[in-house]
Amino acid sequence: MAIIPGYRLGPKHDMLPSVSHSDLPTDGICGMLSTLSPTTEFVACSGIVSPEIASPETLRKRTPMNVASIMAHQDDEMHCLGTLLKCHARGDRIAFITVTDGAKGFVQRPEIQPAEAARIRHQEMSELAHHLEAEYLNLREPDEFLYDTPEVRTRLIEAIRRTKAELIFTHYGEDYNLDHITVSSLVRHCAMQARLPVIATESAPLVEHPAIFMVSPHGPFVFPASHFVDVTAFEDEKIELLGLHRSQEEAMQQAVGAGFSRLCRRLDGYWGQAVGCDYAEAFVPMRARGAIKPYNVLP
Repeated sequence: MAIIPGYRLGPKHDMLPSVSHSDLPTDGICGMLSTLSPTTEFVACSGIVSPEIASPETLRKRTPMNVASIMAHQDDEMHCLGTLLKCHARGDRIAFITVTDGAKGFVQRPEIQPAEAARIRHQEMSELAHHLEAEYLNLREPDEFLYDTPEVRTRLIEAIRRTKAELIFTHYGEDYNLDHITVSSLVRHCAMQARLPVIATESAPLVEHPAIFMVSPHGPFVFPASHFVDVTAFEDEKIELLGLHRSQEEAMQQAVGAGFSRLCRRLDGYWGQAVGCDYAEAFVPMRARGAIKPYNVLP
């Protein structure tokens, strides 16, 4: 039988979004599916499970889960917020962790004092987190000057342990912004160390290594999307919540000529068209020890 990375073959599970092969294009990312039967069903999964041994219990992680978005800046959750809303709807506990203070995000007000800029970014992210009943942890490292240091690693390990993260969303390893790339690298290392007892922090080590998925990057990068979440029912709410980042809506309009609605609907619509729904968010699992699971964790 054919095994496709990131998918299992067999009957749908009623809690998981699925698409038929007949809805998928036969070129690009999905071209590898073209040799399979048109009636084959695909279900997004964080691991590969043989249908001969598959069961509902092994194909999904128990819910509710502890889900964490770990990003460089306040508003970087824009490429997974629909999925986070879907996680929240199924009863998961959500946490947002930002590593920098976001103080350099004011292209429309370059004269603003860093402390005031950081205060605004923190408040905007706090408002968004409140709508998801989420915990928000801000490590407040200097925006655009984020470095991988022992102190930063230790603080991020503690944040991951404090949230008891079982599922993490973070940046892809290639991106236009070095802060994003640094956070992706930090998450790879710190998620592993958060499970091990060798680096002491206030919170206890995790019981198990969290699953980790990386979001699609900004810019002209090849992103080998393999996992998709149908966020059609949450797209409008996602755009509304991102609007709470009022400073960044204004900044992006000035910097790139587009705000959250256009940027998100264009990309989410593209991924949705690829897998047969109106809007989808796309992910790649982080290939790190313990980060890929033999059961489904995505909503």
